[in-house]
Amino acid sequence: MKKVFVCVMLAFVVALSACSQHLGNFSALATGTYDAKNINSGSLVKKDAIGKTRSLLILGFPIGGYPKIDEAVADAQRQNNGDFMMNASVYSTGWSIGLIGQIGYDIKGDMYKSQK
Repeated sequence: MKKVFVCVMLAFVVALSACSQHLGNFSALATGTYDAKNINSGSLVKKDAIGKTRSLLILGFPIGGYPKIDEAVADAQRQNNGDFMMNASVYSTGWSIGLIGQIGYDIKGDMYKSQK
């Protein structure tokens, strides 16, 4: 009985597993072109801004398409009214419970706005 309980608990823990993988650090990230000529400390909008994108998985297939890194960057820009990120880190995230799950990207970095 004890072996069955241990096996069931181990299967439960594995089924509820989630992971996050660091994909890399980037000097600058943007979804479009930006002018970096007049960037200074006054251009900083928010330190450690975060952007996310997610897709639901059913039977291993993403509903609504695969998430994209540029969607996570655009999310951070939208939330913080910025043009580009500097010193950004990109993470791939995911979890699953049996037949459903979620995959996505998280981006964390300093958000800047170009000076006109």
